[in-house]
Amino acid sequence: MTRDDDLEVAAPDVFGGAGGGSGADLPTIPAWVGAVYSGLTSLLLGGILLLATPRFSSRLAEVGTTRPLRSGGIGLLTLLGTPVALLILFVTIVGIPVSIVGILVFGAVVLVATVYGAFVLGTWLLSLGDYRNRWAALVVGVVVAAAVQRLPVVGGVFRVAVLLLGLGALATALYELRDGGDEDDDLDGGGPGPADADPDPASLAE
Repeated sequence: MTRDDDLEVAAPDVFGGAGGGSGADLPTIPAWVGAVYSGLTSLLLGGILLLATPRFSSRLAEVGTTRPLRSGGIGLLTLLGTPVALLILFVTIVGIPVSIVGILVFGAVVLVATVYGAFVLGTWLLSLGDYRNRWAALVVGVVVAAAVQRLPVVGGVFRVAVLLLGLGALATALYELRDGGDEDDDLDGGGPGPADADPDPASLAE
């Protein structure tokens, strides 16, 4: 018996049957589908936040638009400091469960902050035309953020900036809420007096 090194054994192709065929190509999902899905998810989450916490969301938008640099700086400190604090807790035996829960909570906070950052952006853009409507601000902010983030170079920087803006404004608004400060709570209506009263039916459309 002689051995022929030129012989090749055909391996079965689980995708295209026996032989060396490449089989059917799997369908690819266009990039715009992911962008649309992400935008719709942000709109859904933002709508829930605006419905659940209208006064807090309005105060957050006011903080972000009037003090954007301060909000961005606080957001940067929060983004960098929170993981460090959770890591310190993780190295201790007692703090491991708290650290794990903190990681999950912080991930949810970052997601919410991203949506709030787009909301602040939309509020600022509408204010340039002297128009104030929280629902329109949410839609405009999410659409503009999604469009700019698709750009090659500035998209990533813009994404981080929106996150820092929303995270800083969220942290500031939560700190003020803890201290009991409620001045200028309602972005659509002015001071605390009208906000504490029964809402005007016409204002529910905003």
